[in-house]
Amino acid sequence: MKNQSKAFTPAVANGNLKMSLNKTKKQHFVSQFYLKSWSKNGESVRVKDNKKCFQSATKKIALENHLYRIEGIGSREKEILLKGSSRVAEPMRGLFQTIILSCHQFRILSKLPANENLARTLDTHKQNIIENFYGIFEDLVTPSYIDLINGNYENIDLNSYQDILRFVTLQLTRTSKVKETSKANMEGMMKEKGLEFDDFDTLHSIIIAEHLTLTLIEKLYQLEIVENETEINFITSDNPVKNLLKIEDIQVNLFWPINPRKALIIRPTSYTKAEAENIKKRLTNQEIKPEYILKVNRQEDHSEILKLNKITWENRHRQIYFLEDHDIEGLD
Repeated sequence: MKNQSKAFTPAVANGNLKMSLNKTKKQHFVSQFYLKSWSKNGESVRVKDNKKCFQSATKKIALENHLYRIEGIGSREKEILLKGSSRVAEPMRGLFQTIILSCHQFRILSKLPANENLARTLDTHKQNIIENFYGIFEDLVTPSYIDLINGNYENIDLNSYQDILRFVTLQLTRTSKVKETSKANMEGMMKEKGLEFDDFDTLHSIIIAEHLTLTLIEKLYQLEIVENETEINFITSDNPVKNLLKIEDIQVNLFWPINPRKALIIRPTSYTKAEAENIKKRLTNQEIKPEYILKVNRQEDHSEILKLNKITWENRHRQIYFLEDHDIEGLD
């Protein structure tokens, strides 16, 4: 029998998100547990940047110092973010609002008279609040990720389906490449309106990801698992999720390499709203099998795998991660 997907319970106590007491300086924008799927020894992977190929520990790649650090948001930024989070369903709404209010408190607490203990605690919370948020969803998705890798597709119920979608959309919006693009497009406009960009953007990105997740769930997008049966492996990158449709399209079509032998394509369906709700209800009651939300595509065509690897190659920011050297041949 399937182990039930963990119910989502935000790590909140007394109105505050629980924090690790260890300050995390180096913050990953691609999960280490995911990157280790491309490792032969569980510790390091093959890497290609613009200059060379080399071996690197997963703890040293796809990261930036202080990437998610929040110094504190002002009152106007707080109100905009709270408004955006109000369109999110519980329990995520409560989690987002707790984080937003905490980040506003950082600004207030920083103005208090100097106190060494307060300063040390506040510094840790500023550094860890978003890092801990992403950690929650890495923990939530891990059982479902293992099921996908092992081919235990019968275990993918509606809860784990939602966990997978939420993890992928968060990965889509959290990389340094996405943050750089957002900064180039939005920072000037926000400054003209008297708004601060960096902390706002970090918080706004997780709200945007949740809005996208709810759309995918509502419209019952399908998980297509591409099982790679060729001699080459899937590669991944420091920007591993790609929308295959154009930005002006109403829908999205997300591609994400799961591991060297499997990839996930999240595809739109033609279900009406009523049909989608009926399917979700029947899935919850275990009246139907997961085939309504998941299908398997066993791919033996070498050229099709190359096409998907080319997508990953072109969507990278600075680095590609791969299992064997021949997996990246012909992609330059």
